[in-house]
Amino acid sequence: MSQTDHKDRELFLAKAQAFLDNGLCQDAEALAEIRLSHSPDHIDAKTILCQTWVKTGRLHKVKAMLRDVEDVITDLSRLHLVMGDICRKAGLTQEATRFYGRFIALNPHSERAKEISEKLNRLEDIQDEWPVRDMAERADGKVVEAIEHKRFPNVLG
Repeated sequence: MSQTDHKDRELFLAKAQAFLDNGLCQDAEALAEIRLSHSPDHIDAKTILCQTWVKTGRLHKVKAMLRDVEDVITDLSRLHLVMGDICRKAGLTQEATRFYGRFIALNPHSERAKEISEKLNRLEDIQDEWPVRDMAERADGKVVEAIEHKRFPNVLG
């Protein structure tokens, strides 16, 4: 975020908050709507809208806004799912586990969460079977790793 964007954001928030503090909910709402007309994903404008809706008893609008935001988060979080699949296929089990875990954390109640959770459990089972890395230090301080390369050639290099 540039310095200009940061100042613009601060001005917007200060003005909107002043409207809210003075009971000028319609003005705060109009200000947020204008901001959203130029930048539909502007989270600060959405936050101001939600505040005005709470203050004016329009909780149904807040709930609808939050559902929309959750849908966007779900759509964007699919990147974690795709990256988990890519890493799993490349033999990068630890990375795949991390991506799948993040997808589940962001979408705990999604239809895919159970399927991904099962994939995650299988990956964790595979990790438990990995050979133990025996670390020893040489006199000169260099670390030596004994790794079973035959068993996991693509994963361990």
